[in-house]
Order: sequence, then C-alpha cells, then structure tokens
Amino acid sequence: MVVQPVMEKIPVGVTMELHPYVVCIEGSAYPVGLVAEGSRFDLADCICHERLNPDTTTFQEMMGVQIATWMVADGMTADEFSASPGEGAGAEMMQFFSTVMGSMAEPAQEWLDKCELEQ
Repeated sequence: MVVQPVMEKIPVGVTMELHPYVVCIEGSAYPVGLVAEGSRFDLADCICHERLNPDTTTFQEMMGVQIATWMVADGMTADEFSASPGEGAGAEMMQFFSTVMGSMAEPAQEWLDKCELEQ
C-alpha cells in the first residue's frame, strides 16, 4: 500500500527513478486502486501527511509504520501483536522474527496514537 506517493514533472525524453513510501498489507495479490474506507484508509491518509524518507528514516521508524499497518489490517492491539504470531497479515513475519517484531509493537502503537486509530 502506498502511504506516501511521489509526484514529479518529468520532461519528455528524461528518465527518472521515483521512490514512493510503501508498506506490505496482506495477501499475495496487490490490486491497483484506492483504499475505499476504514482504518486502513485512515492510517494511510495520516501517514501520507508525515514526512517519511526511506533513505533517512530509522529501521525502527519504518517498522513502526509497517507493524501499525499489520495491526490495523488484523484488528490487533500492540499487546496482542507482540504476544503471539497469530494469523493474518503479519503472522508469517512474526513467526520468523518474533523477538524483533514484538519489540516494534511500541513504535507501531505510537503511529496508531498519532493517527488517532484505536485497536
């Protein structure tokens, strides 16, 4: 899911590389389109108004955004997310990186608080 799009005017004949800020949502197929409504849209809209730069943002900050996205997708609180791999969008990653990922629940909760989203 693109949470920070990039827009540039590209002159004819010029090649340019753009780097939108994206997060993994759930499933293996990613349709192109808008997120219609709900918490996922609210989170993406909130993050879209922040200045995130993948080149300078810390790993913990980036993972906070990612974990917040999974928490919203799965309807989980920070405690629920860090307690168990469970099922859903973040489950496979949680099983592999359970200790590291569990420690990222707090930065994720900070994003949810900042975006005024309750889980």
